[in-house]
Amino acid sequence: MDRPAAMRSSYAIMDRAVARRPVNRPLVIAIGTLAVSVLGFGGWAYATWVLTPAISVNADHLTIATVHLADFQGYVPVTGTAQPTTIVDLDAASAGEIRDLRVRDGDRVTAGQVLIMLRNPSLSLQITSEQAELAQGLAQLAAVQLDQAQSRLQHQRDLLDASAQLALDGAKYNREQPLVIGGVLARAPQSDLAVSVGHDQAVVNTLRQEVAADRASSKTQDGEMAQAIATAQSGIARAADNLSDLIITAPISGQVTGFSAHRGEVIAEGQRLGEVDGQDRLRIAADVDQFYLGQVTEGGAATLDLDDRSYRLRVSRIDPEVSDRTFRIELEFTGPAPPDLRAGQSVQPKLLIGDAHQSLVVSNGAFLNDGAGRSGSGTQVFVVAADGRQAERHSAEFGRNNPNTVEVLGGLAAGERIIVSGTENFQDIERINIRGAIAPQSDEETTP
Repeated sequence: MDRPAAMRSSYAIMDRAVARRPVNRPLVIAIGTLAVSVLGFGGWAYATWVLTPAISVNADHLTIATVHLADFQGYVPVTGTAQPTTIVDLDAASAGEIRDLRVRDGDRVTAGQVLIMLRNPSLSLQITSEQAELAQGLAQLAAVQLDQAQSRLQHQRDLLDASAQLALDGAKYNREQPLVIGGVLARAPQSDLAVSVGHDQAVVNTLRQEVAADRASSKTQDGEMAQAIATAQSGIARAADNLSDLIITAPISGQVTGFSAHRGEVIAEGQRLGEVDGQDRLRIAADVDQFYLGQVTEGGAATLDLDDRSYRLRVSRIDPEVSDRTFRIELEFTGPAPPDLRAGQSVQPKLLIGDAHQSLVVSNGAFLNDGAGRSGSGTQVFVVAADGRQAERHSAEFGRNNPNTVEVLGGLAAGERIIVSGTENFQDIERINIRGAIAPQSDEETTP
């Protein structure tokens, strides 16, 4: 069926070709780029501000430290007690009653100073008795020596007389014998004279033997008597020594400790009365955590800061026995000791561990134990941004530490700043928004 003329005219108009306008491509690209940027920023902002766990903390609640290059020395602070190197016991060498007490516990004394005087009547009586015995022995010796001297003298006189008579009779016999042979004198008187000469000779020989016997006897008796006297004198000397033991003196210069004797007290021989601690050289005895047992060696170094001065020590002895999770060491001063250090005084030396060397370090703090959540990649720390407004979680490696600093082995560079205060409450946090003023990072902090 044919369309009406009016409709054909209308369709003709609709079927007419329309001319296309030219497209502004730069505008389309700009609009597209803007849209992508807006969508990207929105996604980043959503991921950063919505999906990333974050928390806001006031700056004054955080402690910030800068990683820097410095000489690092590991050390362990220990608590020790000053002890004397020389300790001498005060023991009573003799029994007695304390009659004079000249020292008290804690007093400083010098070598040879009288500390205690004892009284022992039986010992005094013993000395008096032995002195009397010695005097009696000396008197007997003198009497014996006098008798021996008189006997020797008499025998010598008799020997002289007999020798003189022998000489006279012998001379007479020798003069008259030729006359008797010539018949001038009778033989009978000459025979009697010969008998007299023989008798005189026998007397002389006997007296000589007696003189020799006197000398031998005198020598023997003198030796026996001298031995008896020496024994008596030795007894008196021992008694005198015992008597001197009643006076107790300081064996060395130092400080009296553990002393509790009192006047009138009766003490036994060998009884311990106290000690004298030498003050010329002191040592430090300290207990160290068993964790460091394999790291501490004899000869190792230590330092002691006291009265604004530093003193060096060395480990002189290690007792490897562990008690209450600690072991004991002794430290000796390698140079002069503190002049005012006293035995029994508590001090805090630093036990040096390893050798000093240059390393990246950062201030020690609670973060090292908290670790903000530890992982296989190391300790988690919060690194502060350069503008000081944020801190983000990073992994870092740390080595040895002392109470002040800790070695940085990796994950951080010189000049970076981290939160060193406690991070235990930030276990699930990736970013910390810092409220308040933290100085921006300077150029000096970025170079070691």
